[in-house]
Amino acid sequence: GNLHNLVTITPVNGVGIRHLGMLDADDAVVVVGRNNVKKTSPFIDEIMLDLHKNGMTVLWYKHPDTETMLMLGDQFQRTFSRLHEYCKTSGTRQAAWLASAVKAMLLLGHPTKWGYFLTRRRTAPKHVATDLRRFLRALPAKRVSLISQSAGGIVSSLVEDEPKVRGLVCLGYPFKHPTKGWAPYR
Repeated sequence: GNLHNLVTITPVNGVGIRHLGMLDADDAVVVVGRNNVKKTSPFIDEIMLDLHKNGMTVLWYKHPDTETMLMLGDQFQRTFSRLHEYCKTSGTRQAAWLASAVKAMLLLGHPTKWGYFLTRRRTAPKHVATDLRRFLRALPAKRVSLISQSAGGIVSSLVEDEPKVRGLVCLGYPFKHPTKGWAPYR
């Protein structure tokens, strides 16, 4: 079946943790994905499903700002489908501004998410790594292996010194883009 239809969401310390398997397992695999969360990786999904079928607990880490961004985008699309399509296909600054304004209005209905716009979105790798550290420390698992993709590899490499982390696999090109020069944050 579809991997994401099998995933359970369990609240831990106010964060919904997506997982397959028991959260209190001694060993777990944590997937730390790319910045562009709209792109999925069937390859990684298959690996995670196979690991789960072989008894491993699998979890997905998403930065809290990412969760809010996804919720707003989904609500915008469902509520204003024609406007969403215009903003998506127009490519103009005005359309991007309009989409942001509508999402800001939608955010008013979710007071617990207001910090998303009240503070600057902190998506720099070092800030996301701080949140990932908190996530890892809150997990009941004693040992964690990280599987990352693209920018998730940059973030994961910043937390590999956590005592629970036993291994790190980076997929994609997190450290040097194949067609671009070296970037300081990589």
